[in-house]
Amino acid sequence: NQEDLCATLLAFSVNVLSGIEIVLGRPLPESDQHDYLALWRYIGWLLGVDTLECTRHGKVVSSNPNAAKLPPIDPCGPSKVGDDSILHAYATLESIILHLLHPGESAAALVEHLLSLRSFVSFRSEVCRVFLGGPLSDQLRITKSSIDWTSLRRGQPMSFAASLVGFVSIKIAVLLFMCALRAYTLMTFRSSWIRRKVIKWHGSFQLKFLSVWSDSHLKRMNDAASCRGTKKKDQACPFAMVMDPSREQDSTKRSCENTSRR
Repeated sequence: NQEDLCATLLAFSVNVLSGIEIVLGRPLPESDQHDYLALWRYIGWLLGVDTLECTRHGKVVSSNPNAAKLPPIDPCGPSKVGDDSILHAYATLESIILHLLHPGESAAALVEHLLSLRSFVSFRSEVCRVFLGGPLSDQLRITKSSIDWTSLRRGQPMSFAASLVGFVSIKIAVLLFMCALRAYTLMTFRSSWIRRKVIKWHGSFQLKFLSVWSDSHLKRMNDAASCRGTKKKDQACPFAMVMDPSREQDSTKRSCENTSRR
């Protein structure tokens, strides 16, 4: 629905601006924020997010003629008071967060799974806590590094020393990482030469990821096609499903029936 589309759009637009400001330690210029939000407003319109548009007669209407009578949310567009798109985007994001996002068991399990996919779980957990804050991190059950004081009471000084060294090492590593991230971000803002190099560097990673993903996606689609007895393809739509929903339900039903028979 439109609210979910707007929440996703804001996650890639104003949420990114907020993250950059956290790293920089200062607000971004308003002109840059307006330009960035205008770009994502256009991207949202292409993806189906309803926006406010002016007709030839000067009347403001929704971009979707089949929309309900309620005005569109238009999260990256101008606000109804003062035409400030920055204020409107932040207010819309906060409103959605306050009444939609309540971390539960599934969200905590998802975060735990994502953090466990790679090594240095304790370090990455501490970085997440820096960005998310203590209350939200606790609700998502993100591990907080601590010192094992109970080992002293148990008469195990070596265990206590190990936990102390680990705790201090993680805190120093997170501090150095945040300082390096801030310096990296500031240099891309201040130096056009570094900014061009960084854009080219990140672009090469995106191309490599796209190439690897396209090849693996085609393999998955062909594997699914062989299981269904259909002809393999030389290329596959990037948004195609690996298995038709109806077939997936049938296979799940058959699997459950076989399990019950056993």
